[in-house]
Amino acid sequence: MVSKIVKGKSFMGAVKYVMGKEKSRYLVGTLAGRSPESIGEEIRVFNRVASHLGQRKPVFHESINLAQGERLSDREWEYIVKEHMKAMGFDGAPWVAVRHGDRKHDHVHVVALRVSPGHKTIQVDWDYERAAKHLLSLSREFGLKEVKTHRMNYMDKIQGQEPSL
Repeated sequence: MVSKIVKGKSFMGAVKYVMGKEKSRYLVGTLAGRSPESIGEEIRVFNRVASHLGQRKPVFHESINLAQGERLSDREWEYIVKEHMKAMGFDGAPWVAVRHGDRKHDHVHVVALRVSPGHKTIQVDWDYERAAKHLLSLSREFGLKEVKTHRMNYMDKIQGQEPSL
């Protein structure tokens, strides 16, 4: 598994993008809504909190991708996304995961707002590295192809060992 992370300004813009793609479907999330409209109603309060906290880019958007030819069930994806969001510090934060079938490789998109249940900013320092290490661990757990980032390979070379997870 490998991911791509983007930070942005509009939660609803990201949600409409990931849910509006052909062959996309809601997978799991912490919000009760299952459509862009119902999610929009719910997220208004959190958007105000994010604005109050002075966040310039309050949206965390991550696509989690499997190697071509690998597939997971919805239940397996749900487990992976929930565990991954906890590991990334988004436990209890508003987020939604959407599965896409528009590419040759199996993948999901996760859109989250960087506001904790205690109305504090969720820090995303070193998020690329933390995500890569956690997804490497999950890849091993599920017997998926292990994909290391360039930075992880470089650290292995310097240290002569596996990166700590």
